[in-house]
Amino acid sequence: MKKRILWLGLSFLLVAALVLSSCGEAAPGEQEEEEEEEEEEEEEAGPVYGGTITWLANWVQIEAETVGIKFDMADHAATRCYHDAYIENLRGGDIEKYGPRGTGEWAFLGTNYVPDMYCGNGLAESWELGATEQIFHIRPGVMWTGNETIGMEPREFTAYDAEYSINRWLDSPTAFVKETWYEDVTALDKYTLKITLKYYNSDAFYWQNIFFGMQPEEVVEADAHDWRHQTGTGPFILTDYVEDSALTYKRNPNYWDTTEIDGVEYEIPFIDTLVFPIITDESTQVAAIRTAELDYVGRVFYKYKDSLEASSPDLIMGKYIFDNEIKMPLRCDRPPFDKVEVRRAMWQATDLQTICDAVYSEGELYSYPTSSVGAAWTPPAERSAIAQKLYDYDPDEARQMLANAGYPNGFDVELSLPAGQIEFEDIGAMIVDMWAKVGVTVTLNVVETAALHAAVGDYDYGDAYLSGWGGTTGEFSHSGRVTDNGTANNVRLHDAYIDEMWPKGTQTPNYEERLAIAKELNLYVLEQAPMIGFCSPIGFHIWWPWLKNYYGELDAGHLNPVPMIARMWVDEAMKAEMGY
Repeated sequence: MKKRILWLGLSFLLVAALVLSSCGEAAPGEQEEEEEEEEEEEEEAGPVYGGTITWLANWVQIEAETVGIKFDMADHAATRCYHDAYIENLRGGDIEKYGPRGTGEWAFLGTNYVPDMYCGNGLAESWELGATEQIFHIRPGVMWTGNETIGMEPREFTAYDAEYSINRWLDSPTAFVKETWYEDVTALDKYTLKITLKYYNSDAFYWQNIFFGMQPEEVVEADAHDWRHQTGTGPFILTDYVEDSALTYKRNPNYWDTTEIDGVEYEIPFIDTLVFPIITDESTQVAAIRTAELDYVGRVFYKYKDSLEASSPDLIMGKYIFDNEIKMPLRCDRPPFDKVEVRRAMWQATDLQTICDAVYSEGELYSYPTSSVGAAWTPPAERSAIAQKLYDYDPDEARQMLANAGYPNGFDVELSLPAGQIEFEDIGAMIVDMWAKVGVTVTLNVVETAALHAAVGDYDYGDAYLSGWGGTTGEFSHSGRVTDNGTANNVRLHDAYIDEMWPKGTQTPNYEERLAIAKELNLYVLEQAPMIGFCSPIGFHIWWPWLKNYYGELDAGHLNPVPMIARMWVDEAMKAEMGY
């Protein structure tokens, strides 16, 4: 009896072992299904906290090599993406509602402009925007992070802080423009801000969403120019700045905003550390993304496409039209460019397509005064004969036009351009050659960038200069740059029609009516040819696939990638599997 019981027990153990063994070794088909299920589970894995993102934001490079990195928000040059990591505005582009992760109504691929209708999500939780009176309801509970260096404890952000910051920006002598349409900015109580305009102006919304970054009085009193004194309300905290090297930020553990993913609400940001490196050399930038020293680079020219695809096929490349294309403003208030016939002749003396191909490999030619990314763009076929003719490279006709305008023997031109920037130098060299064919002798005046900016501000740049400033996506981006009623009339053009229509357009509250005026005015400006607009480069922003929850948006306001970065996490396992 004992032997029988022992045998039954051994049999049971043997069967159990076989069953367990069979469970551990699935049939080939079943094994594939299990592997697919495991892969799906990995793909569907939720957000992970921690890690570092190294993000080459294209505007940081431009700032570093032009005006330098500045930290006082009352200085116009300080209002750039390296501050958006910790300094916020009343409103910004609502990427979750309107972008590709939402309705898809706006791609957020323009680097200088988000239509007012696609804005939301900021230090104001709601607002009433009348034609001349605007009320912003400040979000309760938002905290300044504080700063031990200046003895500032964390405290709540209020409407009084907004009043202080905006008025200080408007009163600053270094601000980009004195916004004369502002009547008053006053905090009515702790959470209510009232802005009164002298008259409606569409740009007022732009400035509020973009330039009015909030900086507390404590930082200003301690010296706002010092990076060590900075504090903000944003998703990150500035922890280090090494000139010509990098800006480093850590996660703000008390950030007010959240994000929803698959029905679950998460605190953001997900990453612990954000690094904005400063790499001004183009080839070094490309090498850094190729070797994964960078997780992301914001601006890579089309000419690098094939080599990057060959060496690093796992890179994700998002194609877009670059803003801030190079232009040649002409001095329109004195000979020879005071005559529109001469300015049009020089357009036709310039082989724009050859320049575009040589400098960028691929670009959008018809991008001045606004590119196809902007709502106020008009397709070439719908433009006037005069506007279309500008793009016809014809040195013989250009020479005849100059003769008809009183310059049969041509003239001399001093063309200023910034030193050390290959694009500008290449274009300048080609202009010398092309314009010589119509009897125009060009002398290149290569100067340091800061000196050129000063010369432009003093209207002392010679006869023309090369510039990359000024976006091409806004409704009135460049029409506002050729009138004394606008932002910066560096060409010194004085045209009665532009002087009348620019204020009329910007002061029209109805969007459709305003857009119609903008299109008409932009076409008129093009016909007056106050600047020669070179093509908008077409290229890529590029990132590695281990950046998760990224939908390829470029800009959530004005050169501001931070709302997207705050919602990303790093798949460290994928990164390791790929050998990085």
